[in-house]
Parts: sequence; structure tokens; C-alpha cells
Amino acid sequence: MTVTTWQQIVMQEPVDKTRRLVKKFASGESLYRQDRALMLLLPPGRSTLATSWMNGGYQEGLQAVFNSQSHDGIHDLMRVENYTAYLRYIAERVGLEPDRACGLSTAVCMDNAAVVTHRYNATEVTAIVTAGVEGNGGRAGDPASYNEVRGVEPVGGTIVTMLLMNGDMPRHAMARAIMTATEAKTCALQQLVAPSRYSTGIATGSGTDQIAIISNNSSSNRLTDAGKHSKLGELIGKTVIEATLQALDKHAGLNPISQRDVLARLKRFRVSEKEIWKASQAYPGSCGEQEFYQSLRNLSKRPDVVAAVGSILHVNDEIEWGLIPGDVGRQYGGRVIKGLEILLDRPQGEAFELMVEEGGDIISNLTAGLAQMAKYGC
Repeated sequence: MTVTTWQQIVMQEPVDKTRRLVKKFASGESLYRQDRALMLLLPPGRSTLATSWMNGGYQEGLQAVFNSQSHDGIHDLMRVENYTAYLRYIAERVGLEPDRACGLSTAVCMDNAAVVTHRYNATEVTAIVTAGVEGNGGRAGDPASYNEVRGVEPVGGTIVTMLLMNGDMPRHAMARAIMTATEAKTCALQQLVAPSRYSTGIATGSGTDQIAIISNNSSSNRLTDAGKHSKLGELIGKTVIEATLQALDKHAGLNPISQRDVLARLKRFRVSEKEIWKASQAYPGSCGEQEFYQSLRNLSKRPDVVAAVGSILHVNDEIEWGLIPGDVGRQYGGRVIKGLEILLDRPQGEAFELMVEEGGDIISNLTAGLAQMAKYGC
């Protein structure tokens, strides 16, 4: 039996040798798009701090930092011990010297990258971000996907951040910039209530996120603090939040409007349309399956219903975090869910009461309540 290798996959695709300028920065760096890569070409006098497997850690004298879209199917064939070789091949493919380039990669197309710049006086910060969490978004502390002692298996989906500073930063400030940028990325996901794929929590990132910090050692603008109290930290936070939100929207349509949907909010609890349909069978009334789904989708996108469900889910989160005693939270959640019937369009004087188990599991009660509301709306 013939075994396909990652080398065979990448060799089958012709190389696009056209290098297109995306943006020229006043500090001398240039951002180019070529083939599957987005390349930040660096003038002399730059230092980098990166999570890359290829020239990662702290480096001086690199000519480029690049982000690249991995080839379809390659993660099924390539273990991490081959990952550096793959990145070196990509660097050569787009005309870079592998020993002088830092490589990052993702499944996201580089056309969906977001580039955001904020400045204050002489200080300028640019975030170049690609983002995808629909496949492996996760929350810190979620159950692991593998034990590295037994071998590392790549998992698709990544938020890749290239953070360009026009000032001269000592190494400790570059490390602090990674902390601030990571918090900012998590803020973006929190604002969207992006779901973890491995727990019922809100995602804090993907399992394969990568970052590169670029500092200009030849600049007279000395920047020593990248924490949240500093102006540099503020600029980093703003650029990364904005760029991450834009990138998530461009890649997968993950945005405030797409998340203004009850069914989207319930994904992290593994509650689907099908599960709600099944729950509806326990309640009186007749409604065909497709008619039920249409009624449920209409209900799901109503802002008032989203607001109510969002508050109920937050109570469930606070129980999970230990902020509210479980019995108190479940009793309160049951009463709120029972009160959702006031959102139904009912003829005046018509009696309708949602049947829920006060004090029962919040997610089960919410599923039951939505099932009854959607069935009523058929």
C-alpha cells in the first residue's frame, strides 16, 4: 500500500512566486502576501520573541517573520517532530532563508488576516492576526487532547498574532508584551462568548495559538513596560482585541451578530436543535419537525430571548465557578426559565405556563423551556 507523505502533498501544489505588498511601515518593515504565506520582512536591527518551532524564543538578526496556511490534510500526516522541517520548506518556497526566518502556521487563509495599528505620540503598535477557534477553541485547564510523552499529534485551528512595535524593547518587556497580548486575545473571545470545544466553558484561545513579538533595537524610542498600566500596554491591548475580533469575523463569521443567537450560545453545552426537538416530544401539542426548527430559529434570534438566556447561562457559569451555591442558583434559574413565557406572543387572556423543574439542572430546564416555547410558536 502506498503511503502519502506531507512532502508529496505540498509538492503537488504549484508555487505562486508573485509577492504582493500589503503594507509598508514607517519604521521600515514591509508586509507581503505570497503563495500561502503572509511575510513581515525586517530591516537590520530587529529582535524577535516567538513561540515558533523554527527560530523561536529570543532571536536577533532575522530577516522575516511569516505566518502560513497549512496544506489541506497535512495535519493527518505530519507529527510535530516533522513540523520544523515543514516550516523550513515553506520559508524556502517563498524565497526566505530558513535559518533567518521565524515561521508560524495555521489552517486559516492569509486573505483573512486582520492588520490593525494604534499609536500614541512616537509609539506605534501593529497587530497582524489570523484567527480560527471553531475547530479547537478551548479554555485553559480543559481536558488535554494528548500526553506528549506518548507523542504529539497536531490539532487544527489557531490564533496567530504578529505584534510589531516601533520602539526598542528589552527582553523582559518583550516577554511582558506576550502576557498583555494573550490577555487581549482572551478578552476578544470573552466578548464573543466563544465556546470551548472541550468543556462547557468560554474559550480563552485555541490549543495551538502562536505569537511573535518584533522590537526595533535601533530605535531611539525606548519602551521598557508593556503591562496594562503603561501606554504601550494599552496600545497592545487595543490592537490585539480589535485585530482578533476582525480576524475571527473574516475567517468564520464569528462576530457579535452571529453570537446574538440562543443556539450559538448553547453550543458550549452541547445542546443542539435536535436535542431541543427531542425534548419537545414530552409536551402537549402537535408540530412537525421542520416547522419546529423554523419556530425555534426565529425564537433563537430574538434579542430579548438572547438576553434572557444569556443571563441564565451566566448563572450556570457562576455556579460552576463557585460564586453562587448550586442549590440557590438552580432555584433562581428555574424561576427565571419559568418566567420566559412572558416573551411569547399570546392572545390576551390565554393561559400558558412553562413546565420546568424548579431546582433542577439549569441546562436541562432551559432546554425544556425552549422546546415548549418553540412548539407553542409553531
